[in-house]
Amino acid sequence: MIAADAQGDIQLMNTAAESLLGCRLGDVAGRRPLEIMRLYDPDTEAELPDLMVSALLGHEAIAPRRGLLRAGDGTPRLYVDAGAAPIRDDDGTLLGGVLVMRDVTQRRLDEQELLRHREHLEALVRERTRELEAAKLAAERASDERLMFMSTVSHELRTPLNAVLGFSQLLGREILAERPSGYLRHVQVAGSHLLRMVEDVLDLARIDAGRMTVQMQTTDVAATVDKAVPMVMPQAAEHDIRLVVEPPAEPLQVSADPTRLLQVLVNLLSNSIKYNRRGGEVRLVCHRRGGGRVRISVADTGRGIAPDQRERLFRAFERLGAESGDIEGAGIGLAFSHRMAALMGGELGFESEVGRGSTFWIELPEVPSQTLAT
Repeated sequence: MIAADAQGDIQLMNTAAESLLGCRLGDVAGRRPLEIMRLYDPDTEAELPDLMVSALLGHEAIAPRRGLLRAGDGTPRLYVDAGAAPIRDDDGTLLGGVLVMRDVTQRRLDEQELLRHREHLEALVRERTRELEAAKLAAERASDERLMFMSTVSHELRTPLNAVLGFSQLLGREILAERPSGYLRHVQVAGSHLLRMVEDVLDLARIDAGRMTVQMQTTDVAATVDKAVPMVMPQAAEHDIRLVVEPPAEPLQVSADPTRLLQVLVNLLSNSIKYNRRGGEVRLVCHRRGGGRVRISVADTGRGIAPDQRERLFRAFERLGAESGDIEGAGIGLAFSHRMAALMGGELGFESEVGRGSTFWIELPEVPSQTLAT
């Protein structure tokens, strides 16, 4: 604290001020504060006005402000918060003024350190954001390239496969009159399976890339089941599996893409045949559930799914039983069906008991009959 008379000459200085300024009262008494110290803006380094003089001339207090304190010769000393106020007697006569300073050097250094850390963190965030943007663009390009690659490969595979299937059917009709040929049936089954797998790969890539669209419409459940079952009958016959269909007790319609629902049902039926025991049974049941949902269940009498394998079930290219080599397929059908069910506003799930078999189901929103009548 420094006290001055009405003319601004220093009359009093406490020990704290002597310590801040590095001088004693006896050396500076009668001098103006501006002669022994100067304050500068800590950011712009512009010199600040003499606070004592400002308080005396303005006859009002000057609010504390941050400043860099320099000695009279300009040597930097400390950062201070400094303010000034006039001193009056009881009659209001101006007697002088007081300048109060508080050392805030450590706080200023801490603030600067925090500012450096913040700027460093902001720079890191900007850098990481740029990296993430670049990674996102690269991933999108990779996804587009993968989809393009799969589309091209799928097209190149699908064209000769369709030819193989078409010519095998023609050949089968020509030689059927002479003698039945099991070889042709194997060609047709294998070709159909390979074609379905190629289409599943492409569809899965489309879903992952966000390019899959569904054509939602009112879909008759029984009619879709009637289309799906014949498509897997050759596979069932090859594995000696009995297919049982329990038709719904009343007509059921759901909101779905009929082509995709058919694809999902064929996948579920095919899987139930594939993982069944020879001579086993696959049972398809349709019924109404609570909450305006319709469930289509496909149950098998196979080995069931062990608890430690269940979390892998809907991952793409995960094929249970692949380690033993006795299960065919690429592990695509269930992953595709699970994602497609969600895309249609439904859900696909399962229950399984080891040694007794598994039941896979798809639930979809029901379209009420009164809606159909309007």
